[in-house]
Amino acid sequence: MDCDEQVSPELAEEIQQLLAAGPPPYDIYKIPRKLVDHGRWLRCCGTYPDYQLRFFRTGHTVRTLGRVHDSSVPNEPCGKLRNAILHYSFDDLADHIARMNQYTTLSALDYYHRGKRPGLLYLLARFWLTFGQEYLLRGGIREGIPGLMYSVVRATEVFTKYAKVWELADGTSSIDIEAELARKQAADKDILADERQPELLREIIPPD
Repeated sequence: MDCDEQVSPELAEEIQQLLAAGPPPYDIYKIPRKLVDHGRWLRCCGTYPDYQLRFFRTGHTVRTLGRVHDSSVPNEPCGKLRNAILHYSFDDLADHIARMNQYTTLSALDYYHRGKRPGLLYLLARFWLTFGQEYLLRGGIREGIPGLMYSVVRATEVFTKYAKVWELADGTSSIDIEAELARKQAADKDILADERQPELLREIIPPD
């Protein structure tokens, strides 16, 4: 579980019932996740069911390391639970924007080292395409002001990530590449030192 996630009472009961019935049919289970925004469940913008691997036997998943988030990938068939994890990803708009700034820096470094070099039209297109996708196609429009805010921040996040990649390529970024790489390597070593983690690790690039 991430530090901003919480097991709902319904999920806790479902897991207890699963274990009480005998050995579970699967060693790995995906759990849906609900994003809590301004004290309510934000149903739109692809935030649900957003299945996560949070219930599994040690050694049955592959640990992946990314600059923004580390995660687990199944290496065998897995089941799904019905009830959800509650995801308190941010407290308010200011917190959302602060986290966005942090995450876009980390993602920009990944894309920069992958050789991404976005131009003017690409930056413009990614902002408006992301906003249209989140607000219109994924239902942000149905969630009132919270849906609008989330869609705008999401589009801004994608734009900012690629704008930071452009700055890195242009040589005008204030991002300390070496310091960020050293910070990430130190964090990865902490994970590798944890005996509970599987030995097989691989780098991943976070999706847009």
